[in-house]
Amino acid sequence: MGKIFKYKSRAGNSTPHKFIKKPVIAKIIVAAIFIGFAMGLYFPFDIFQTNDALNVPQGNIKGFAEITDGDTIKINGRRIRFHGADAPEINQPCEIEGRQYQCGVEAKAYLNHIINNQTVTCQTISEDQYGRDIAKCYNYKNINLGAEMVLNGHAVAYTYYSWDYVIEEAKARYYNVGIWRGTFIDPYEFRNQN
Repeated sequence: MGKIFKYKSRAGNSTPHKFIKKPVIAKIIVAAIFIGFAMGLYFPFDIFQTNDALNVPQGNIKGFAEITDGDTIKINGRRIRFHGADAPEINQPCEIEGRQYQCGVEAKAYLNHIINNQTVTCQTISEDQYGRDIAKCYNYKNINLGAEMVLNGHAVAYTYYSWDYVIEEAKARYYNVGIWRGTFIDPYEFRNQN
């Protein structure tokens, strides 16, 4: 037990108390809570998150993109394939109500639209058998390009390699957007057939 001190209260009676009085401890706790709250206003919790959690790219490849197709770009001569997304091939046809259209061309056009001739930032994850960087890439608004392509129905979640965008694919199917408006061959299967 700690030391006990006697002090005279305002009423004049003396009572033994520990060195730090209970009202002082309560004031310290209230002050700490207030300071913590104030710091939370000035330093939001998300600054302590990782870049991936914030979806803020700190990429190792950055520049203007040349669009190859709906899931592949080139930046400064490096070929980059989007992680977790598989877009229809450029020559791949899809069908809506019995009418054929070039869904691979449409996917490339949509990617061109969301990049908007602005800088793209990519974080390399790995390299594929063709020497392309597999990466998560972000446009000038920090939108994940692979996720955006899947969400808008211009690519499918590439579940052979990743389950990252299955929710985006489910939303695209539900809202019948992009290739989900009609029928198509999975891009992976189309490549295997051709």
